[in-house]
Formats: sequence, structure tokens, C-alpha cells
Amino acid sequence: MVRRWTNGAALDKVNWLFLIPGMDHCGIRPEPGITSAVFDPLTGLETWLEIGDAPDSLMTTRRDAEGNVDSERPVCAWPARAVHDGSDDWRSADSLACAN
Repeated sequence: MVRRWTNGAALDKVNWLFLIPGMDHCGIRPEPGITSAVFDPLTGLETWLEIGDAPDSLMTTRRDAEGNVDSERPVCAWPARAVHDGSDDWRSADSLACAN
């Protein structure tokens, strides 16, 4: 587990922050992007609550104007961020990993 907060492990048990660049929060953006239709944070939350295994990342999918997958990437729990490993297309989730 990546340390999330400087205040101690007690906060790590209940507080994780995921910043999602490009997320369409209200469904009002005219262009395509990451929407609730292609983003599932609930499964990670359920696993955390039921099993005690908090997610280090959540997967996001960005679609183009025609609805085709433009890119997939993990959104990492703060302070980590998705880093490209240089091995593949930067739009592929397989070439990204969470790192501080």
C-alpha cells in the first residue's frame, strides 16, 4: 500500500483520494471524455468495504466522438500518478503503472 497522508496510518484506513483528469462530472460537456457510463468506482469501494482490500487505482476509459475507445488508463490513489513505462502506446493501460 502506498502511504497516502502525512498524518499517519489511521487516515489511510478511511481516506483515499482519486483525481480524475478529464472526468465529465455533470454530463454537460459537449465533447466526449470520461463519463460515468465508462467509469466504475463502485466495485473498488465495495471490495474495500467487504474484503478490506482498498484499490491502489481505478480504471478509466476515454471515448472519442464516435464512441470508440480513445484511451484507457489507471487513475492512481493520491499521491501516486500513472507513469508511462515506455513499452507501448501511452493510450494503453498496459503501459501505465502507478508510482509516486
